[in-house]
Amino acid sequence: MCSQYRSSDTVVPQVELPAAVIDAVDGGAISAASVRLVEQMGVFGMAYRRFIETSAGRGGLSVARLRVLWLLHGGGPLIMRELCEGLGVSPRNVTQLVDGLESDGLARRAPHPSDRRATVIELTTDGEAMVSECWGAHVLEVAALFERLEGDDRESLLRVVEQLVGQLESLGVDVACGPGGHPTSA
Repeated sequence: MCSQYRSSDTVVPQVELPAAVIDAVDGGAISAASVRLVEQMGVFGMAYRRFIETSAGRGGLSVARLRVLWLLHGGGPLIMRELCEGLGVSPRNVTQLVDGLESDGLARRAPHPSDRRATVIELTTDGEAMVSECWGAHVLEVAALFERLEGDDRESLLRVVEQLVGQLESLGVDVACGPGGHPTSA
């Protein structure tokens, strides 16, 4: 009975849907298409993340490091707390990322001009050059995926994704973006 709600081309193992989901579909509370969307968005989300990580890695940077560079590029010098908030990660993770970027000569720590307790993180000239080179190449490569869609499909997908982002925001989900309107999570 459950298989009628499953996509036959799903690349993940078939998992029996919980009875509550089957009852909700059978009772008309939710559509079978919505259940398929849950499944397919999960598959797409994982595959898209791997695609993005591979794309960012071609420039010699991890997605996390590229995100730090992008935030510093668009937001100017930032204190560690601002980087933590912008990235949605712990101070320990930011410290490790900044340590790596600093050892590669892409970022540097500087004293805060008015708060002796704070440290400012800023891009070096090499860091600015890396952002320009890697971010542009990364965006072009990822955008090429969407270019594979027909124009009308691309516009429809964009409209639907914008609606979904709005729905998530209305549910109280943080949909904050980084500099230039780019998501802080790639």
